[in-house]
Amino acid sequence: FNGKELTESGTYIDTIPNVHGCDSIITLRLTVNQPINEEYDVAICAGSTYLFGGKEISVPGQYLDTIIDAHGCNAIVTLNLTVNEPLTGRHYAEFCGETYFYQGVSYAPGTYEVMVETEQGCDSLVTLVVVQTTDVHDTLNVTLCSGETYSDEDFTVNKPGTYYSETVQSGGCTIYRVLNFAYYDSVKFVTDTVFSTELPYTYLDLYYDEDTEAGTYREEINTTGPEGCALTIYHSLTVIETQDILDVFVENKQTVLKVMYRHQMYFVRPDGWYTISGQKVECPVK
Repeated sequence: FNGKELTESGTYIDTIPNVHGCDSIITLRLTVNQPINEEYDVAICAGSTYLFGGKEISVPGQYLDTIIDAHGCNAIVTLNLTVNEPLTGRHYAEFCGETYFYQGVSYAPGTYEVMVETEQGCDSLVTLVVVQTTDVHDTLNVTLCSGETYSDEDFTVNKPGTYYSETVQSGGCTIYRVLNFAYYDSVKFVTDTVFSTELPYTYLDLYYDEDTEAGTYREEINTTGPEGCALTIYHSLTVIETQDILDVFVENKQTVLKVMYRHQMYFVRPDGWYTISGQKVECPVK
């Protein structure tokens, strides 16, 4: 238009002389149609095919095809193909009463080759083992955060313990359910002992620096346990001096001291210092 190649939508104007020699204005309103690219997710059953781009496809994957849209433009169509496999193996069914009904067909106890349909609608030939039972036993273990309530069709409990339920079905069978209900720990007690040479010492958000004196420190920590439940930790830390008398006792009518010094255990007797193996050593205390 007007001697130019146009590729963008817009309004363009050109002036040309008409048959009478007068200038005439020509207005061009150009619209560029964008191709409409589409993507489809399709699932088929194993052994089936899907027609796409003029081909029968049976292998899962992504496929592309180019078509002419309503405006005459090339458009790309993407197909994401999933192939659902059939069920296999042996499937067991327990039932109460005289017969077992499946898909409108009654079965006595025994083993059968039956055609079943998967959740995706695919037919599968499986081995169905039908077992008649008189009682059904179900044990359920549930652990929740402290104070929470567990509830289902048979139980509503908010106290830890073991609960029982008995329901008689229309077919004459009895369903026995056992619920073992518990709470995660909401309180935890932690006791630690360190020597002064092991400072500084950190437990969760508690910090004891090098100047912490010997003694016992007790702190309360409110945090969240690994199960996401509220947890209160009562932490007790005992700081022992490097040289500390742990025990005093009498042996062979002599007083003996049990001493911890610089991470080593000693027995101090009237005639000197001994290791826990009984070897006499030079007094380590300077």
